[in-house]
Amino acid sequence: MAANAEVVIFCPLPPKPNGIADYLAEQLPYLSEYLDVTVVIENHAPAPEGICPRTRVLRLAEYLASWQAFNKVPHLYHVGNNPDTVYMLEVLLSRPGITVVHDLNLHYLIDLTNLSQGDKEAYTKALTNQYGVQGKVIGEQLASHGWKGQFMPHELMMHSSIIDASSQIIVHSEYSANKIAALGHSAITLIPHHLSPSIRHFQPKLKMTYRGELGLPGNKVVITSMGFIAKAKQIKAVLNSLAELKAQGLDFVYVLAGQCKPHEYDVYQDIADSGLADHVVVTGFLDEQDFFKYLLASDFIINLRYPT
Repeated sequence: MAANAEVVIFCPLPPKPNGIADYLAEQLPYLSEYLDVTVVIENHAPAPEGICPRTRVLRLAEYLASWQAFNKVPHLYHVGNNPDTVYMLEVLLSRPGITVVHDLNLHYLIDLTNLSQGDKEAYTKALTNQYGVQGKVIGEQLASHGWKGQFMPHELMMHSSIIDASSQIIVHSEYSANKIAALGHSAITLIPHHLSPSIRHFQPKLKMTYRGELGLPGNKVVITSMGFIAKAKQIKAVLNSLAELKAQGLDFVYVLAGQCKPHEYDVYQDIADSGLADHVVVTGFLDEQDFFKYLLASDFIINLRYPT
């Protein structure tokens, strides 16, 4: 019987509080049926929990110590716009492979590797790589005056260094595929996000049961935004719209079902400014079970993403 083909995957794993970690963990039982899978996690990540037992897990240092052994093995990188995927970037840039781009705008991720470390020159280089002369001017102005507006991570999309280094790209939306194709990358595959297998254990008809378990009222409209609470999710715009509906007499609860990112966005200030403090619930990071319960306990889901 022929041995399975191998693949090395760089991705966080549960219990890391990251949706990308859950995304891969749900796929591992199926991938492992056909492939010998090695997942590389960051050095100080918690020990993986609840993943397919056929999966081999290495920390980055262990992988680097066996660098030559993986020289001819295909590599798959799961990249998102958050600190949990910083650890893989040096390998991605030096050993090209297939990159799953979970967030089209990777400005914050790239910032973490240079500007946040005090390396303004590397940040300027990244801006230049993305925007040419205009990017170079912006970077030089930042280096000279030390000012970076809050708009930059959202208005100035950055990803070209990672895209250029990748032999193939996987995205979850046609919008992302078109944007990356416009950069001249031709090897792009669109794979829609899968439906989590765990959802089959939850039933829409139990909406009121879930509300009781979560402490949500049964006699009010429940509106929910799922996932990381980030500025790009346009929470402020939602709050402003809900404030108008409140003035018109709507009684509701707005649930922010996810983890705050206070270093990036002060959602509590926007909640206070909207006058909706008594109408908003901020849950913090949710395990998978509560995530699905909030999903099914809701009447409306509002998940916006600037600028799309």
